[in-house]
Amino acid sequence: MRVHVIGLIVLAGLLSACQSVNQPKKGAEVKVVAVNDQVTLGHWYSVNGNCTARPVHVQVVTPPKHGEISTAMIKEFPEFSPTSKVSACDKRRVESIAAIYRPDANFKGTDDVDLKILFPGEVWSASYHIEVK
Repeated sequence: MRVHVIGLIVLAGLLSACQSVNQPKKGAEVKVVAVNDQVTLGHWYSVNGNCTARPVHVQVVTPPKHGEISTAMIKEFPEFSPTSKVSACDKRRVESIAAIYRPDANFKGTDDVDLKILFPGEVWSASYHIEVK
């Protein structure tokens, strides 16, 4: 009886370890993408008082194991708080930088990415757990 109980405890530990392997780390945003497609992980912008863009850069801290990250400059409508001194910029497109994940060819599974977003005078971190289906 004692051997069976120990065996069950060991088996339970192994199963719980297997289940946690593909779980996102705490705070990671989950993204889903189809095999051989791509997904935008995020996009960031910073503007001057006259709505002209300020430089924002993206650094890959932890690269994906089963894909690649690229960046692209895009134009979009920002979403500042109505009380922000740059809320008038919400009415016009501003330049922003997007981080894009593309999985390796025919890859199915999960991947993780950590990014650092460099704003003028400020640094943010962003983590993503990507499910490729």
